[in-house]
Formats: sequence, C-alpha cells, structure tokens
Amino acid sequence: MNSTEFCREMMNKIPEFIPMDARAGLELSMQEVVKVNDQVLHGLVFRQETRNAAPTFYLDDAYRDHERGMSMDLIADNIAKAYMETKDMGPVSMERMPMEMPYESIREQITMRLVEVKRNRQFLQDRPCMNVGHGLAVALDIQISDENGAGLVSITNDLMEHNGYDRRELFENAMADAWRNAPPTLRDMQSSLFGIGGDNILDNTGSVASEDKAMMYVLSNSECRYGAAAMFYPGMQEKIAESLGEGYYALPSSLHEYLIILESFGLDPAELTKMVREANRNEGVVSPKDVLSDQVLHYDREAKHLDNVPMGRDKESRMETI
Repeated sequence: MNSTEFCREMMNKIPEFIPMDARAGLELSMQEVVKVNDQVLHGLVFRQETRNAAPTFYLDDAYRDHERGMSMDLIADNIAKAYMETKDMGPVSMERMPMEMPYESIREQITMRLVEVKRNRQFLQDRPCMNVGHGLAVALDIQISDENGAGLVSITNDLMEHNGYDRRELFENAMADAWRNAPPTLRDMQSSLFGIGGDNILDNTGSVASEDKAMMYVLSNSECRYGAAAMFYPGMQEKIAESLGEGYYALPSSLHEYLIILESFGLDPAELTKMVREANRNEGVVSPKDVLSDQVLHYDREAKHLDNVPMGRDKESRMETI
C-alpha cells in the first residue's frame, strides 16, 4: 500500500470510529500541502456544517507508523479521538485563516523565514520572497495568537493581493522591523544547549574579552523558530563581528539557527562544509523539513563582506526583491 492508497483508506475508515451523533454533516477530504523545503504533506480535512473551523490532520506520520506495523484500525481510532478532542474547542486551522488582514493590523506581527531557493521552488511559487544572496531567500509569516494557541500564517500571493499589500513595502518594513518583531539572540553553544547562564551577546556593548571567547555560538531569535533569518537582519553580520571582535564562519545548522565559529580557532573551512553536508543528510541530526543549506559562509571583518565557502565571493549577495 502506497501513501496515496493509505490516505484514501483512512478517509473511508475514520468515520467508522466517530460517534454516530458527531457524523451528521461531517465531510472528509484530502488536501496536499507544500511545506518548507518542498515537503508535500497529505492532510485530511474535517468539515462540518455547524462549525466554522476545519481541522486538518496530516497523515504522513501515520503512514510511517503503519509501515512499522501499526494496524489501520488503531490509526483510524487515534485520529478519530483526536478529532473529537478538537470538536468542542473550535480551533482555527492556520491554513484557513480569514483573508481580511489589513496591513497596519499585522505589520508588528510579521516575521521572516530564511530558505534555500533550490530546495523550495514549489514552496516559493505562491509566496512573495526576497533574494538575499548565497542561494537563499526570505519569505514572510504573520504571527497569530489567540485563546486557542499560536501559529504562523504564511503571506501568500493571494493574501498579499487580496489585502492590497505593496510587495516592496512588505519587505522593506519587514527588514526595518525585524529586530523588534523577532528579537535576535547570540549565545555561546553551552548556554544554548543547556540553558546555563549566558547573556545575549548582541545586547552587550564592546567585544567579548579574549579569555571569555567560546569556539562556537548560536545565532537565532527569541522564539528559536526560523531564527536563521537573523543572519540577514540589517547590520547583523557587522554586529556579530563587532561583538566577537573578529571574523567568523556561519554554518547553517537548520532553518532555526546559524552556528557561528570564530576565525581565530583555525578550523578548516572545507571540514566545516563537510560537517554541514553530513548533518543535513542524517535525519537523526537534522530533519529534512528543517534543513537550510549546505553552504557555509565566511564574514571578513576587515572587508565587511559575507562570502560563500569555499566558492569565493557571491556576486549575487546584494538584496533584491524577486
């Protein structure tokens, strides 16, 4: 049984495990959703006449559970129970948010996510994006929170056009507001991993003393969600060099962070690139949905320039809207 056949079978089987009185007016449909890194997820949408919300349950993990031996009945029962738990809560599906979102009402909730263009050709097809060089682009999200929880709504071409957003204004303001809307953090690796002390170095004036320098730092944002975009905040590359007192290498650890390694530790750039590539190909280290890029970057403090490693200067590093 392939994944498509599994999803169709689930669509037919799940209603058998939903109480009879909850089936009235209930319609189930399949929906393919392209997520970041062109990951195609298969969603089962529950629509009911008496509800505005349409919860979506993705079946890809369930299919893997079935491949590992879990019975169809048990999977269907689990999904039916999950649906019944949401039934009285009335959650809003983040993919079915109202289209009416005036720009001034959402400007302070706009955040950026950094993605690699070649890994996201489908994902970026229906989204405005901005090229930041090095094979990377920025897309925009709106942070949404209410009594039912929090989530992100992608700014799509449809949402932009429906609300009359100006494309250039969107990105210019997103960059201008980035430090406020998704505050960046730079902490040494030990503090990031274990939460042991460690100030946000970006908040400090001056440079870290030589004797206090760590070999590796983690650049992200305060939410640790799509924090790799912080590398391209206005002035960020220079600020990191000033704070650490030297040039550095930036390793794309995931969509959520860059690892910053100081030049003075003398690590071989080729070995750093090899390390990133191996991590990106090991799902136990980086999930495919979280991979950013294989491209290690180097910031030359004297030249004030960010280059690719080992490919040399990236002539397309100038930011422009695409």
